[in-house]
Order: sequence, then C-alpha cells, then structure tokens
Amino acid sequence: ILFLPDPTVINPMLETASWPGNLDWRPELVVVSKAGDLAFTSGPSAWTVGEAIDTGYYFSVWKRQPDGEWRFAVDGTTAMAENLYSRPVAETETILPAASSGAPGDIRALEATLASEAVSDYRAALTSRLDPRARVVRANSIPAIGAGAGAALVAAQPATAMLRLIDGGVSASGDLAYAYGEVRWTSDGASRRGYFNRLWRRDEMGTWRVLYDQMNVRPES
Repeated sequence: ILFLPDPTVINPMLETASWPGNLDWRPELVVVSKAGDLAFTSGPSAWTVGEAIDTGYYFSVWKRQPDGEWRFAVDGTTAMAENLYSRPVAETETILPAASSGAPGDIRALEATLASEAVSDYRAALTSRLDPRARVVRANSIPAIGAGAGAALVAAQPATAMLRLIDGGVSASGDLAYAYGEVRWTSDGASRRGYFNRLWRRDEMGTWRVLYDQMNVRPES
C-alpha cells in the first residue's frame, strides 16, 4: 500500500513505473516483533530530481513471507520543510520486543476505542496512549521523539476528529501492530480529511502503546 494520495495497491504500477531522479533514505528507527513476522522502519528521505530536492520522513511496514523474505506491506512519507537526510547520521534506535507478550491482540478493537474518544477529544485520546519512546510525525515539523514532545506536536492538531480504520495487522507474538485509516475534522468551518498511520507496541506491563503516529492532510483537487 502506498498513499497516492489515497491508499493504493501499487504492485501492478511498479511493473511499468519509471521513477525520475534519485531517492535516498536511511532508517533512524527499527522495530521488530518477537515472532519475527512484522517489522517497522522510519527515517529521513530525499528525492533529488535535477536541482530540486523533495525532502521527507518515511515509514515502512514489513512482513516476513512464507519463504523467509521480508517484503513491504505499507509504505509512505511525510513532507518536511528541512532536509533531514542531509543532517549528520544519527544512531539508529532499535526497539526489540518487550519482556511480556501475549496472544495476538485485535487491532480493530484498539483503533475503535481510540476513535470513540477522538470524537470528543482527539488530542487527549492520542497523547494518553503515546509510548515513552514514541515518534509523532506531521508535515513540515521536525519529528517529535518521546511522549512529551509528541504531545506538544499533537496539541497543534484538531481538537476533535473522526477516525476510520482501513486496515492493519498484529504480529503472531502479540507485541506489535500496525494500522492505517482515514481522519476527518473541521477547520475554520470547512471539512478536511487525511490519513493516519500508526504503530502500536505492547509494553512491559502488557499495555498497548502508540510507538509511531503519522497523519497527513489529503490535498484537495
């Protein structure tokens, strides 16, 4: 799945795609499930076409296939005003499974509970679930690292929102989950919408926390 800007299955497109320029990226965050069936990476990217540079912050959800190969399941990016890829290389943060895990959870139940609270207080619903090492990514803002910085970035978001899960999945070990869906809200009397991508991680106490949260506004034609 790639966001073009709507979630799109891109496999058929890739057979004939011709991408101009050069795309560079590197992971600054790597997360892997205990079962070794689900993983997540994220970091800065730079797409150079001639003299123009399109800078962003990408994420990739990976799934291990029956033959053992890792394949992309969901991939996307958020536009950045600053070229973060040109910064000195930061040490990659690798987050391994928590000590405790359990039976696979239900991503639909997790997202449904969050959505029910977001209708009245989107900011509180999200910030109350942020992992201490969470990353919150919004367009043209330096990615916020940590629950406190993430809460500050979320504070600039709509006070209320309607969230609709499109799809997601949970690792067999029940410690890692991903979700993507639609966000709708009202700004200055006008209806707006966008898409969210979230990574959930079960912490050492067995509680599901949001480890990565991205939300892009959908450009209107």
